[in-house]
Amino acid sequence: MENIRACQNGREEKNFTLRKFLLTGRELAVESRGSLHTGHGKVGAAIFLMGLGWGIYGAVTKENLEKWSNFVLLADLWCAMGLVNVWNLQNYKLLYLLPVSRKDFAAMQIRKMAWLCLVLFGITAVQYASMGLGAEDFWKLIFCKAIPASLSLGVYQVSSVQPIRGKAVNGYEIYGLSFTMLLLDFGIAFLNLIMFPATGGISFYLLPILNYGIGIYAAVYLYRKIAFAGLYYDEL
Repeated sequence: MENIRACQNGREEKNFTLRKFLLTGRELAVESRGSLHTGHGKVGAAIFLMGLGWGIYGAVTKENLEKWSNFVLLADLWCAMGLVNVWNLQNYKLLYLLPVSRKDFAAMQIRKMAWLCLVLFGITAVQYASMGLGAEDFWKLIFCKAIPASLSLGVYQVSSVQPIRGKAVNGYEIYGLSFTMLLLDFGIAFLNLIMFPATGGISFYLLPILNYGIGIYAAVYLYRKIAFAGLYYDEL
């Protein structure tokens, strides 16, 4: 509807604007309320709450830094899986009926991924803040672990999309996604979160740099795969 109004006014609004990003957030809130009325959404909400509970448990127990990594990793992973199940109701119920272009749909999924990244970053940042670290160590973990790991785990939103309803037509099949790339993206995030090398020197920054690079590449890769897919529901 927004695209139709824009075209009627003689202009086409870009897909990556602050307005579109905020509009996607409002759509996710509406979709979440609808999803919670389904079994699929309730399971996702339960998984998300498990992740939050595990993170809170880690904050209460106040383990050492190495053991904290297990709490951070599992909390982020469960929260990501839960939110994807809650937010992707349309991919299973309505998406095959939506009259949108491939590029519009790809951009919408990237915006949803950005919201997931923000939520995961907030959860991770709260956990690091609960460790009682000094300001320098806290911000080092934020920029070297929380941000890049949230970016990589957020890709789960895009890679889980099912644009066509059917038992044999899943997102990875219709888009021809590379499992090697997806495993590399998630794997580097896991390693970055669970490994705590010496706080100084190149060894501490090597994984974060790789995490940033692979996460950004994965997001661009998935956008291009969706936007320029050879087969799509609007072409059937």
